[in-house]
Amino acid sequence: MANEVNIKITADDKASPKIKELGSRAERTADKLRSMRGPLLAITGALTAVGTVGVKNASDLGESINAVEVVFKDASKTITDFSEIAATQAGLSMEAFNSQAVLTGSLLQNFGLSADESAEQTVRLAKRASDLASVFNTDVEQAMGAINAALRGETEQIRRFAVSIDDATLKNKAMAMGLADSEGEITRSAKSLAALELVMEQSADVQGDFINTSDSLANSTRIMKADFTNVSEVETALSALAKDDYVAKLEREPGKRESRYMHLFADPAVAPSPVPATEVAEVKNDEINELLAEIEELKAELSRIKAHLGL
Repeated sequence: MANEVNIKITADDKASPKIKELGSRAERTADKLRSMRGPLLAITGALTAVGTVGVKNASDLGESINAVEVVFKDASKTITDFSEIAATQAGLSMEAFNSQAVLTGSLLQNFGLSADESAEQTVRLAKRASDLASVFNTDVEQAMGAINAALRGETEQIRRFAVSIDDATLKNKAMAMGLADSEGEITRSAKSLAALELVMEQSADVQGDFINTSDSLANSTRIMKADFTNVSEVETALSALAKDDYVAKLEREPGKRESRYMHLFADPAVAPSPVPATEVAEVKNDEINELLAEIEELKAELSRIKAHLGL
């Protein structure tokens, strides 16, 4: 038994340097793949199909943030924090959510809610709008617009989302919420707050549908579109790609304010120029093939070590 143990220890000791070397090589390969993942995904999603990408209306996001701060004041952080995850949580870009939030928040504050209350309810309604859009296969902005219209007393649009609100329903809900004045009268603001709760109650069955089906074609497309609409994310990705010579920034076209970028997978001797949308970029696979070959070598060497150890 002692001999057997000594033999195994010797084998392990001899194999140890090999295993360490194998691990180091595997880690280097993994690092290369990880470093390529972002550029490849970004290029595939934003550049390969169209050749160039325009970063449009960069000032719109800044303007929307300013509008959020004006409307929500000290509660604006609730809105801006959610805007950063609005793409994955509601299928809206930062600018789109901010713009919708300004409209909704203004309405809610006109109805008597505080800035903090209106911010919380705005996020709540944006999530419900995304759920309605997911179930009824429409744009999130359209669903949010229908909700805002219902808050204003215009109930036609919200009916397409299976929410039915009429004057009698509003009065009953407002009374149940204790929103009637001392004389039993119900103001326009009270009816609007009642409409908010009726929208949430009658659409309760769809709650969470956007998140639960975020991997579906429709919702994943909404998320991807929102992600790439976020100017800061696109600019950050393109700037990083430009540093590694994956893309080049082109001269701005006369009469246009957006920046343009072009991939550099083509012959570097060719001066950068816009690529027609119908052309598919030709990606050089040398580095990828080299990594794949290295992985195969690692697998083969690992198999030899296992065989040597009798594993």
